Amino acid sequence: MSKVGVAARAKPIPFDEFVAELDAIVDKHHVCKSNFIRAFVDGRVSADVLPTFLKEYYWGLAFDGFFAFASVAANMPPRYQRADYFGIMRNLGSEAGVGTERGMNHDDMQLLLPRHLGITDEEMYDHVASAPTQGFRHTVVACSYRCWETSVACIPYTVEGQGGEMHRLMWEGFRNHFDYPDDVMDYWRVHDELEGEHGEVGHRMLEPACETAGQQWRVRDAVTATCLTYRAMWDQFDALIT
Repeated sequence: MSKVGVAARAKPIPFDEFVAELDAIVDKHHVCKSNFIRAFVDGRVSADVLPTFLKEYYWGLAFDGFFAFASVAANMPPRYQRADYFGIMRNLGSEAGVGTERGMNHDDMQLLLPRHLGITDEEMYDHVASAPTQGFRHTVVACSYRCWETSVACIPYTVEGQGGEMHRLMWEGFRNHFDYPDDVMDYWRVHDELEGEHGEVGHRMLEPACETAGQQWRVRDAVTATCLTYRAMWDQFDALIT
């Protein structure tokens, strides 16, 4: 690397400028721009393909809570971020089925709709995830294990940051186009209510994790990798659009 390149890496850019760059990366690849989510909201996804979607989604996001929980736990934050950290850990623990968030086990809720559709828990657990889904899961684990700043960039900022709008749209699609009892769709309703809040926590946690040039490089890499693999997981569902 040239001396100019080394000097450029040695100095962090102002946080507002840096987070605007990150926000642009997320916006470019945002999952809510996927064809599948737009089709789901418009009612162009048949109930016949829901079992396929629910199994893959469970392995990509819900069941993945266990791996995310373990990997984020590997990197304790600076003391001044402990409150936000434990809030995120409560959420990931509930997704993993090893705890609750606001008295709710999100893993149990995720299985309610599949059970209503006649899909057994064993079928959900035994599902073999696709390559795009596996790629997303491995990215989440790798980024979360790497260091504190990449774990913040990956889950609270990038994944949870997109989750608020994504779950709002999915919940809208379920309510408008599928005649299922409300209680079996609790996972989607609850996440519509909570994920926006989690995304706000992610933004709040980001600034202290981006103070040095090295941190900014690692955060940018984690955000980019997470965005690309997260969107790839959703883009595979285009095949389910009727």
